[in-house]
Amino acid sequence: MMKTLVTSTLAALILSAPALSFAQPADHPLTRAEVKAEMARLAAEDSLAQARTDEMLSQVRLMSALGE
Repeated sequence: MMKTLVTSTLAALILSAPALSFAQPADHPLTRAEVKAEMARLAAEDSLAQARTDEMLSQVRLMSALGE
């Protein structure tokens, strides 16, 4: 009984995966410039997040060294 349930669930997931794999509706294809702009924006956000993380880690290390 349990094996049948697991098999049925896995089969349903595998068969439904292609239908759920689209990241965005295909209203219009993106231009190269739109893709480059989006990649630049994401890279800038990642750089900012990394800088914030590095700053927080340095503060934690300083506080740890000071015994706070």
